[in-house]
Amino acid sequence: MATRLFIIVAVHLIFLVCFPYTGKLGLPFCMLSALIWCGLVVFMHTGLNMLRLFFTPFNFIMEILLALAVALMVSTTMPQQNKISPFDKIMRKRYPDVRTIDAGLSRFGLGLPKSWKKATQKKGVSRILKKQIP
Repeated sequence: MATRLFIIVAVHLIFLVCFPYTGKLGLPFCMLSALIWCGLVVFMHTGLNMLRLFFTPFNFIMEILLALAVALMVSTTMPQQNKISPFDKIMRKRYPDVRTIDAGLSRFGLGLPKSWKKATQKKGVSRILKKQIP
C-alpha cells in the first residue's frame, strides 16, 4: 500500500513541476486531490485485503492502473492560468521545456543546475520547445 501512496504523491508532484503555472488554486487542488486518492486507495486496500485478492501480478497491474488513472485525472482537471489543461497541452504536443520545469522546481525551493540550462540552450532544445509552449 505504501507503494501506491508514493505513486499518488509522485504523480501530483510531477504535474506540479512540469505544469507550474496553476495560479492560486494549483497547490491546494493537488493537495486535496492527493488526499482523496490516498483515501480511496486505503479504502480499496482494506476491502480487497479482507477478500484476500492480493497477489504479486495483481499488485503490479493495480499499481500501473492506479498511476495511469491518477495521471489522467490530474492532467484533465488541474487548473492552469491559460485555461488549457495539461492533458490538452500534452495532446497538442506542447511539452514542458527547461524553463517551465525550472519554474516548477523553484516553487519548492529547488532549481535545475546551471550546467543543464546551458547544455540545453547550446543544443537548441530550449528554443525548439519554447515554440511549443503558449
